[in-house]
Amino acid sequence: MIDDAVVATVVKASKKSEAVVRAVLTALENAMSGDPVGTVVQDPENGSIAVRVAEDGVPVWRVTALNGTEYRDAQPTLKGWTVISQAK
Repeated sequence: MIDDAVVATVVKASKKSEAVVRAVLTALENAMSGDPVGTVVQDPENGSIAVRVAEDGVPVWRVTALNGTEYRDAQPTLKGWTVISQAK
């Protein structure tokens, strides 16, 4: 749950709308609540491998496809993917 006082402080400091601030804080909260950094998973459908990494302090998935294509995914957990190594 996003604290209203935190939202008000960020709105005042950033001059962004309350809706924008809440969306950003919610996205950050979701990212932080996912699998731990260091977790490795594999997509059973296409073989892609994802590693949970921290970029600028925010956990994201660094996904590499079998053809070498790489992208980032901000979902907290990649549902349906097979855990290869679970970080603690």
